[in-house]
Amino acid sequence: MHVLQKTTLAVSLLFMLYANLLGGKDGARHDMYNAFPTAFAPAPYTFAIWAPIFLGCIALTLYLCVVSGEQTPFRPSLISWVAAAFMFTALTAYAPIGLSNLVVMGALMCLSIAFHHSAEPASGASGLNYWCVRMPIAIFLAWTLVATLLNGCQWAVSKGWDVGPVEASILIGLASLIGLVVALRYREMACAVVLIWAFWGIVVARPDERLLLVTTCLGTACLVGAVIYLFDKGYINRN
Repeated sequence: MHVLQKTTLAVSLLFMLYANLLGGKDGARHDMYNAFPTAFAPAPYTFAIWAPIFLGCIALTLYLCVVSGEQTPFRPSLISWVAAAFMFTALTAYAPIGLSNLVVMGALMCLSIAFHHSAEPASGASGLNYWCVRMPIAIFLAWTLVATLLNGCQWAVSKGWDVGPVEASILIGLASLIGLVVALRYREMACAVVLIWAFWGIVVARPDERLLLVTTCLGTACLVGAVIYLFDKGYINRN
């Protein structure tokens, strides 16, 4: 890995941490969670997922900056996509509704490509390569998918459209399908775990909505079934 790549990755990480932990509090971003309530919004405690996401990003950056490119099986371009995802995520702390949709979709696209590179069969994602690179990206990607859908719902509410339990249930079904494909295609369980966390956060926020509960139970069953299948076939081994 070139020095410029390492520097860009480290700077983008610091910018993301600053923007989301400090800078964004007084930035241009409105409190969209409260300003544009939707049935797809999870309970506030669910956002604690950012703690392991940020810790994973720190581990990922330290690992890739310390270990030379010749000692890792990943494509050099993976670093550029991760750095771009960090930058997009930082900008979400300042972007108002509307522009934020484009920014978060940019982060989702970059993380999707980075995850694809990290999960290629040739990558040999085991040991530190898995725990410090592939898994942090997988967790970040899954939550960014939820954030993209939530952000879209908030934009719809800002335009006067209602996003109720029916629409939220459809989105839970869509996210479950995507999570199922990722789990089986890339033999990855981290995405499934994050999606299940988000789904039940939505149910906790609206415990009286039976449709959300039923959809979440179905989505959870599919994702858990995929994880059990992967373990049963011996596809998941991170030693």
